[in-house]
Amino acid sequence: MKNISKTIIGTGKVSGNLNGIKFSAKYHAIGDLVSGRTQITISPIPKEIGPAMSMGTNQNVTIICVQVAQQINGAVNLRTLTGSNFKRILVIQFPDGSFLRTVSNSKVIDENSIDVDIKYEGTLPE
Repeated sequence: MKNISKTIIGTGKVSGNLNGIKFSAKYHAIGDLVSGRTQITISPIPKEIGPAMSMGTNQNVTIICVQVAQQINGAVNLRTLTGSNFKRILVIQFPDGSFLRTVSNSKVIDENSIDVDIKYEGTLPE
């Protein structure tokens, strides 16, 4: 896949039901293919789940991170493996017994843009 600007922009939505609170938010991310660095914004997040979400969902919003990770010593990132079109399902059980299920979809818009859809269901530790 040809990349003109060395950056990937991810836009889309994050929605679901966490700790009994339904929400729908916008997702915006930028990833640098040279450094592997990313910056992600999800907004608005309900106050009731903000602190728990910031601790319990980090591994799930990384859908852009795995696509711009540096490719070193033959290791490839998910963009190289999938062309940025993929679906990832992740279920996490926390030490307190609570579960979080996420379904993340990534779809190419053009060489520098992807559409992201992340759905959360479950309970996060408080």
